[in-house]
Amino acid sequence: MVHLGIDLGSSNTLVARLAPSGEPEILEIDKQRMIPSYIYIEPPAGNPTVGKLALDMWADPQYDITRSFHAWKPYVGENRVLGTLDVAGGPKEITPEYLTTLMIEYIVGQLSQGKVGGEHIESVLITVPHGWRRVSHEKCRAMRHAAEQAKVGDRKITVQQLTVSEPVAAAAYWVWEAKKNKDLFNELQNKVLLVCDIGGGTFDLSLVQVHIDNQALMLNVVDAANNNVAGNYVDALLCAWVCQQFNDTHRTNYPTTAQDVIEQLPSMPILRQWYLKVRKMKHELSTRVAKSREKHYPVQESFDSEHKLLKLSLSMDTFEQRAEPFYTASCNLIRKFLEHNHNHEPYAVLLAGGGSRILGVRKHVLEPALKHFYSLKKLPPEEVEKKLSSVLDRISVNQLRMDEAIALGAALIANKVVSVQERLLNDIGLVVNISSDLCRKLGLSEHNQRVLIIPLLSKGTPLPATYDSAALGVPTTLSPGRHLELCLVIDDDPEDPWVQYWELSHPGGGMQEVRWEIEVDTDGALTLRLKPENAKSLEVTGRWERIRNGRATLIVGELPDRRGRMFPRVTPAQLREAYEQRRGNG
Repeated sequence: MVHLGIDLGSSNTLVARLAPSGEPEILEIDKQRMIPSYIYIEPPAGNPTVGKLALDMWADPQYDITRSFHAWKPYVGENRVLGTLDVAGGPKEITPEYLTTLMIEYIVGQLSQGKVGGEHIESVLITVPHGWRRVSHEKCRAMRHAAEQAKVGDRKITVQQLTVSEPVAAAAYWVWEAKKNKDLFNELQNKVLLVCDIGGGTFDLSLVQVHIDNQALMLNVVDAANNNVAGNYVDALLCAWVCQQFNDTHRTNYPTTAQDVIEQLPSMPILRQWYLKVRKMKHELSTRVAKSREKHYPVQESFDSEHKLLKLSLSMDTFEQRAEPFYTASCNLIRKFLEHNHNHEPYAVLLAGGGSRILGVRKHVLEPALKHFYSLKKLPPEEVEKKLSSVLDRISVNQLRMDEAIALGAALIANKVVSVQERLLNDIGLVVNISSDLCRKLGLSEHNQRVLIIPLLSKGTPLPATYDSAALGVPTTLSPGRHLELCLVIDDDPEDPWVQYWELSHPGGGMQEVRWEIEVDTDGALTLRLKPENAKSLEVTGRWERIRNGRATLIVGELPDRRGRMFPRVTPAQLREAYEQRRGNG
């Protein structure tokens, strides 16, 4: 039986399995190890063309661009329709979930023809960006559900219910590889590693702690962060540079900013062709510089439009100048992440994703970010340089396998060779109303009758996790004719935490004692349940459902209120003690 690990990326998709030797290996599809994540829906029947051929169709003006789809992954789980096409049977809405189903169906279908070394494919595990697990868990579920709709023949594909973040999967592979160096592997026990995963659409960071028990390998997720400035943005910056040079030479009017390039790609076939050319130049130059530290030969390419021709040479200096916005955003992401986790000094840095091979990532992103981190610790310059060298080079990462590490790690996890323990990344608390005498016992003004009890679930708690109101030791009551208000707080920012209100009407009768429960599952989905003893039908469940300004929002009833910082904070123990004192005084 074969359990596949699939890295379904915004730009490319890779698939891996565990070979009979026990080594993870990348599987070829259409004689390629990396399949472009492009799909073309052909008329009239709506049959899909997938991969390299679909990528060529996207760039070719002879084909209808409205039937070409790529980079749909970020929109999974957002109820989007990317287009409506006329196919056999009538209009067909093309959604990110439908395209995901087609992609998985194609991959597993191609591999099933040869049964992967004579064995049947038993299940697949699909990795997701870090941000999905932390602020958009519904995307994880939508991705799995879309994959579950795929069929090979009459048989549905079994999708593993475990959702693994892409940088964590990469860490699984690189740490597993470290087993081949016994001394290094033993050194990794309880060490924290910083994983930098630069894909096409996202730059994901994760801190993972290595736990080794009798050679069994587990990764504990300490913290994670991400932004959307990644490899595709660098391609757009370079394409804008080409447009500017072309405009200056031929007095044309092509877009000259990365944002304009991205926005006008669908409507300009020539821009799409140039975009693919600069992507090739980026890869070629980055590879040349990595192979030769002394001689940096530029790469050359010809760009033509309407019988006008321009030959350009892309040097290392020009590349670094054009990529500066990418370097700055990436360096700032790591700096803030390490500052936030100042107690977790990384023992080593791991790289993953094709974007990790982009020229200048070490020099302009990793080194300055780490230097800033060490400067906060007031280390002397010579000690900083020594630490930089050891941390960046401690685990030797195979440059050629950077873009394969996620799929390879996913195969190890899918086959239970490596296990992952996800943990809560923020304290979870609850804002409640308390009586004036409890306020006095807590040393608060009687006017402050709303307090934030935190942490009920602490950062670092293994997932899944629950907190039952019985553990608080202070009853929650609801008087006749009144509404019960509870406010769940995700303390991701001390100055601006997320707060969401739940309101429950009195079910009738006398005073009601209400039980509530907080639950966080392994996807990071957070649920609050309110349960009046005699009215089970009034149970209310809320969960993280969408993103506002890149951060998590709990949507149930009213929109979030950000006044959490105004509430006095008390610990569960402090509230329990005050309650016992009040009860003891009658």
